[in-house]
Order: sequence, then C-alpha cells, then structure tokens
Amino acid sequence: MKALEWSRLTEITKTQKPYRGTTNRFPIGDRRHNTKDFVSEERNGEQVYSVRYGHTYKRHEHTKEEWQANQGTIHKREDYEGNIVYESYSSIPRELGIVRSDNTFEFTSAYYGQGDNQIMSNWARGWFLRSSRHGGMIYRTNDVLHPIFKGMRVYCETMMPHESSQYQVVGKRVSRKDAKEFLSRYTDFYKINEVMLKAMDWKGYMETMADVLKPLGITTENWQLHSAEQEKLVKFAEENLNTSPLDAGIAYALAYDVQNLFSRYRAFSDPNGSSYYNRAVELDVVFSNLKRKLNKELYKKNPSVMKLTEYEPNKPYPPSEWGVDITVNGKEVEQL
Repeated sequence: MKALEWSRLTEITKTQKPYRGTTNRFPIGDRRHNTKDFVSEERNGEQVYSVRYGHTYKRHEHTKEEWQANQGTIHKREDYEGNIVYESYSSIPRELGIVRSDNTFEFTSAYYGQGDNQIMSNWARGWFLRSSRHGGMIYRTNDVLHPIFKGMRVYCETMMPHESSQYQVVGKRVSRKDAKEFLSRYTDFYKINEVMLKAMDWKGYMETMADVLKPLGITTENWQLHSAEQEKLVKFAEENLNTSPLDAGIAYALAYDVQNLFSRYRAFSDPNGSSYYNRAVELDVVFSNLKRKLNKELYKKNPSVMKLTEYEPNKPYPPSEWGVDITVNGKEVEQL
C-alpha cells in the first residue's frame, strides 16, 4: 500500500488544507475525488489515519414518541421476537482500514467489493481480487499471495503481514479413492452456480429466490428464518442439487444465512422495509461465502473424504474447489 504509507499521509496533513468544514479530513489523491479521503484521529490513545471510500449506513434506535413526531424518517417494524422497533439509518463514510504509525495498514471492513479492490490495487504494487478457489478475497503479485481477513495488518511498504497477523493456510484436497463419487455432484453444482451468478443481476437473483421460497411456504412474515424452515431449505437443496443447481444454491445460501440473504430478500420484497438491508450484494461475494460455508459443512459430515495440506505462508498456493482454512495463532479466522 505504497500510496497509504504513514510518511506520505503525514506529509499531506502538513502541506494540504483539510476539506472545508473540517480540521482533520484530507484527500488521498486528487482533491476532487472527495469520497476517497482519510481522517487523522486518535483511537485508544494512538494516532491513526482512517482511510475511507464511499458510504455505508449506520442504524439508530428511537422511542415511540420520536417515531410519532418523525414518521417520514423513522421507521416502525416488528423484529423476529415480535417486539416493535423504531429505527432510522444515516449515511456515513465507509472505512476501508486504518494506517498506524508503524506503517501498517489494518483491514477493518467486513466486506470489500470490486470497486474497493480496484482502488486498493491502485494503491498497492499488486492486485486485490476475489477468488472462490483461494477461499475468498486475496492479494497477489507474481511471487506473493495473501488471504485477506478482517483485522489483518500488513506493512504498507512490503505488503508482508505484521507480527500480529502471521497466518497459516491449510487447503483441502479430495481423496479421490474414497470420495470421487460422493463429491462429484458438488463439483458440477459449484461450476454451474459460479457461471450463472456471474451472468445474473441482483433483481433477477431476488426474483428467483421468490420462486424458490413460494412453493416451500416460506414467507417474509417473520424477521428471520426458523430452524424448521432452514431444515426445509437444506432438504430442498439436496433434492435439487443436480436438477436445479441454481435453486439449490439459493436454498443453501438462505439456510446458512449467507450475507444476511433472508433479511435482504425481505427488504427487497417490501420497499418500506429496512433501508440497511435493501442493498445489492455482488453475487460473486455470495457465491464465495456460500461455497466456504457449504464446504465446511461437507467436511464436518465427511472428514474422511478430504486430505488437508498446509501451504507456505505468503507464497502462492494452488486453487482448491473445496476451499482453505486460515488460522492466526491457532485460531481460525474468516477470510473476507
């Protein structure tokens, strides 16, 4: 992240004026690109630079009296436990990460989209991208490959992990002798879903989801899916894995709550519902997270069918249809 080095950002704070109306907000590059900025602030007694791009939404809770006085901006809904909730959402700058005085960048967001990856690639000497066969979001050059996880810290100059983020990568390989027949059906299922989701838009995906849920009698009456509904979706997915792989993928994703899909479907179905969830998610992100979750479930149920292989950290590791596990200090972390 050469463009985000501590010395460069510090120099900007000394040589450029902050944005109008602020004392600590500065441009990272062209001043006209005011949705790409950084803020100099103190966190936990430490001076840091918060690097931001675009906007996200922050949820606010309100009283019934506040809702009665501001029904245009405050919404009323019933949560999954039957409680009445009064809430509103405000747009706030979206943080990609923070730069510390030791010249490290920490990934603080829970999600990075295609636009984020492109911008961060421009700031680095490599490429950020999403690869389902490498477990999710990665950073790579010709000689380096890092899985990216929330809280990961890398040195801006070298893009090597900070001491707190030294990781281990364990890949899964199918033991074909024991499991070729069992897992072949999932191989085709993954390939078809990956291709179809690349060709679909969010609206089409939501409409297909409605077609899956309606025959199963699952409605948006409840805020969340009940366990019986989740079990029904898993059963449907297993029964339609080969005949309707896209429908099966949607059922799995709903059952395992990938990217809060049921909440997003409720918001899509009700224009007056939650504005927080009424936003599209890139479908390659949905596919990566579905694949990771389903692979873990398959491995739990059938550990004998896969062989685990540990790869050298910081080096390119081979793609795997069955995903990878990332651990830091012996604890598993979730790749973004």
